[in-house]
Amino acid sequence: MALHLSVIGWLHTLASLYALGAGALVLSEPKGDRAHKRAGRQYLVAAAVANLSALAIHKLGAFHLFHVFALVSLACLVLAFCCARLQAPRRNWLRTHLSAMLFSYYQLVAALVHEVFTRVPMLETRHFPLVYTQGLALLAFLMTVSYFWGRTAPSAPSSRIYDQQPTTGQ
Repeated sequence: MALHLSVIGWLHTLASLYALGAGALVLSEPKGDRAHKRAGRQYLVAAAVANLSALAIHKLGAFHLFHVFALVSLACLVLAFCCARLQAPRRNWLRTHLSAMLFSYYQLVAALVHEVFTRVPMLETRHFPLVYTQGLALLAFLMTVSYFWGRTAPSAPSSRIYDQQPTTGQ
């Protein structure tokens, strides 16, 4: 496995690996405390560097689908940061923040899976396992979103029937 990368390629690779670690830390730690916010900022910066450097990597000087993914991921990062910082939209800022961050992390993991299948010679010609691996990554992403959405679900509103005082019949 020979990696012939430019300076931008190395910057992209190192930022991506750092973002993978910081993102895993953000997902595994308790939410909302200082450690979460610090790791979240580290993930944000590393992922932004990874995505911006991805935009500078060109194969044959063309704009490819991966550049579109980088732009979408950057948009997710901006949305997630703004939601957490401003706590807006007021009612759903937490779910929007979670969804945008998780989607940006999913894109990072999906890009890693693709790079492994592109760079490792033994896997390079095997597209069939790539589909399964991407499918498993998507399944893990959806399960993670479901888990966090379940943890942030508002309590079911109590019915007004139960809020009324019982009347006594005379």
